[in-house]
Amino acid sequence: MPALDQIQNNTPVRVVSIEAEGDPSLVRQLMHMGLYPGARVRIHQRYPTYVLVADEGTVALEEDAVRRIRVQAIA
Repeated sequence: MPALDQIQNNTPVRVVSIEAEGDPSLVRQLMHMGLYPGARVRIHQRYPTYVLVADEGTVALEEDAVRRIRVQAIA
């Protein structure tokens, strides 16, 4: 599965998993922001920080967190 940072802007995808070995607080934080397996998301902006539009609203994240989110294309 590709990481979210590899997806083109405004391409809708679905979150498959979050790779945060050794950092369970990151997983909890992302889930509270609406970024959990099954959630739909798209990248709105990449610079100066990532801005994502998810099912539950708009979220700003650093690149390291975005790289840990694995996604799949929505058919």
